[in-house]
Amino acid sequence: MPTNTYEFLKQIAKGEDSGYNRWNYPDDLIHDIRINEKNPLASQITLDFDKDSDFLEILGVDENDAWTYNYIMYGDSSDWDWYTYRDEWKEGYILDGFNNENKEKFEKIVRLSLSPKTSVRSDILNGILGIYEDQVENIISAYANENERCQIDGAKEIIRRETEKPFDRFGIIEVWHGSRFKTTVGILLNWYRMLKMEDDDIKHLLKSLFEKYNPKSDIGGWEEIRYNSFCDDYDSEGVQMEISHELDKIIEIIEEEGVHDEFQKIYDVVVKLGGFNKMLDLKEKEISVIFDSIDPHTGQLVFKLYKKGGKMEKRSVDNLEDLYLNLYHPELFESVKDILNRIL
Repeated sequence: MPTNTYEFLKQIAKGEDSGYNRWNYPDDLIHDIRINEKNPLASQITLDFDKDSDFLEILGVDENDAWTYNYIMYGDSSDWDWYTYRDEWKEGYILDGFNNENKEKFEKIVRLSLSPKTSVRSDILNGILGIYEDQVENIISAYANENERCQIDGAKEIIRRETEKPFDRFGIIEVWHGSRFKTTVGILLNWYRMLKMEDDDIKHLLKSLFEKYNPKSDIGGWEEIRYNSFCDDYDSEGVQMEISHELDKIIEIIEEEGVHDEFQKIYDVVVKLGGFNKMLDLKEKEISVIFDSIDPHTGQLVFKLYKKGGKMEKRSVDNLEDLYLNLYHPELFESVKDILNRIL
């Protein structure tokens, strides 16, 4: 049995009053109709997809790709995973992207800040992160923001090319990508009759039309698209300028304030035990520790200490003796702390 949509289009084609208006059209996709009184078949129909899911369903896009479509087309490129890019710093990928001038600045910082015994690349990068955390985080952010923006824009262009103008060759012309299309009453009626779909709405008509004439559609497969897209407008100069600015800040700090005497002693112990930002087990004392950062000017080391059972305490020391006391004689440290608390 023909649908209200098909009967509605037939009435317009005959120049009859259908009884409908733009507030109650019989099909959800019909947004507007401009009646051509001289040639009713040429009356213009505007189709609107209120939901991307309806548009993508017509193109045969599955749920996973639909999620990726929305993430790429409408997501915030500044909402990136901090831990992923922090790892990229530790593994040296960000450093590899430094220009020669910034690499020279970085090498100078390493010479002025770290022990000559620190030669493993990952230890060096972790060490600089632990000492100059604020500046390194700004470097990571500069790299990540531009990398994400460029990846997303590249992926967006690929998806747009794959999904643009899907019905143009059928006389249903795209006005706004994935959202608005224009055609005529005569064209829709023609496709209804050719596909023998008088009992379906316009959405199912378009879906069948696309499937019939695109049997091997390669639309989709976007799960890894952001990592495979070509980024042709990466702002390398801007990123290098931001990196240079942060490296200059570190050098200025070193040259103006110098390095605290205790810093190198404490830093060497941290490196010997395994470095910064790692869970390090001291099994003989049944504790674990994560060294967060060390201030080169005060020699203050900030770390998290985990006792048996998982209880965590955030602590700091500014001399080697207190560090050893915390790590190797925790029971003595607790006793001293209790005495000081009673006195003070």
